[in-house]
Amino acid sequence: MFDNFSIQKYKTLKHPPSSSLKTLSEIKFLKSKQINAGFAQKYNNIQRVFKDLFNNKSRKYPSELVANLIKESSKPILKIKNYHNRERPNVVAEKYGINLPYVKMSSAQTPSFPSGHSAQAFLIKEVLTDMYPEMNSLFVKAADNISKSRIIANVHYNSDKVVGERLGIDLYNHLKNI
Repeated sequence: MFDNFSIQKYKTLKHPPSSSLKTLSEIKFLKSKQINAGFAQKYNNIQRVFKDLFNNKSRKYPSELVANLIKESSKPILKIKNYHNRERPNVVAEKYGINLPYVKMSSAQTPSFPSGHSAQAFLIKEVLTDMYPEMNSLFVKAADNISKSRIIANVHYNSDKVVGERLGIDLYNHLKNI
């Protein structure tokens, strides 16, 4: 599905270095707001978030397709994450002497850049919108909440989220062109 997806563009994108003022600013932003573990956990399981949108609808949720999109998109996402190897915000915050609380999640064990949840949420939003255009507003809200949940949990920088969302759209465009 994504075997021929070129990650070269994402190798040339640079996240702010850990020692930069931009990263410090992103950490201070995370520190300034209250984390919401309930919201973060609610939007952690991408498959369930989108499936729940089909409750009480006459449409059938394409569970197998979404599971496959998540599984297959993980491959290029992890290649990009491992290439950049950006440390999570709490790790860098500690180096600055800042205690940054965060929601501990098994899904936040890979490098930080870009946000895989953001990428997958935006990819799935686009695919499902092609199938069910009348549900677009529900898919947009779900994808936005999934992406935002990573910031609310303090497990990603905003720059991770923004690039993850862009990656999700690029993954979708790749699918459309094969």
